[in-house]
Amino acid sequence: MHSYDRETALPNAQPIIAQSLITAARTWATLHPAASLRDRQMLAARIELELMGGMP
Repeated sequence: MHSYDRETALPNAQPIIAQSLITAARTWATLHPAASLRDRQMLAARIELELMGGMP
């Protein structure tokens, strides 16, 4: 077995996903300054759900 055949774990994958989702939320908020508080709360809840592993 060659070293390139072995599966490798990506220990830093989760922080990258979290950072990407947070950046997307901040970008969305900047592009939609007139969004209601409810819209912003729903976006935050959706991001939290994704960070926790998504829906079963």
